[in-house]
Amino acid sequence: MDIEVKNSYTWIMKAILDQRTIVKNLENWRDIIGWQKFNICKVYKLFQDCTQKPGWRNMVMGNNARSRAIFILWLVCQDRLATKDRLHIFEMIGDTDCCFCSDEESTNHLFFKCHVTRKIWSEILDWIHFCRNPEDWHEDIKWLTYHTKGKGAKVAVLKMAVTETVYELWNLRNNKVFFARRQMPRI
Repeated sequence: MDIEVKNSYTWIMKAILDQRTIVKNLENWRDIIGWQKFNICKVYKLFQDCTQKPGWRNMVMGNNARSRAIFILWLVCQDRLATKDRLHIFEMIGDTDCCFCSDEESTNHLFFKCHVTRKIWSEILDWIHFCRNPEDWHEDIKWLTYHTKGKGAKVAVLKMAVTETVYELWNLRNNKVFFARRQMPRI
């Protein structure tokens, strides 16, 4: 019995249902069922061979940036960062305005479409000698994936600069959202 995957399902339910599809399509699944002694390591390796590795993997792996910055970049790449548009979907907040401008805050907007952050990106990329104007997150991730392949000083600097810039922009946004409302007590 196949279950229809609906958009309303949680991400974990979608992942479980995706794994069922992968298991059905494994060529040697019947052999695995017939094993006298089950070996989880072999099954794990079979699953690893079936899944595609994300293109942005090169940006995260072998990155010399701080661990916390790499984690934030990883969340951004998976579109799991708690931006206002995502929090609004879960009905946690009502305001979705960007703290730098009046547009709706999303990952794409916050890091690449907002005029404030675009200026920062342009200056950072110019500083590390990459001539590029930030466009759209999906376009820039393709560009970054291409330019972070291989090894070398220029690749390492680009990876670290992108990772640390994403992290610092996220910190700047959080400081502006959470600490701007606090005012010094009057004496």
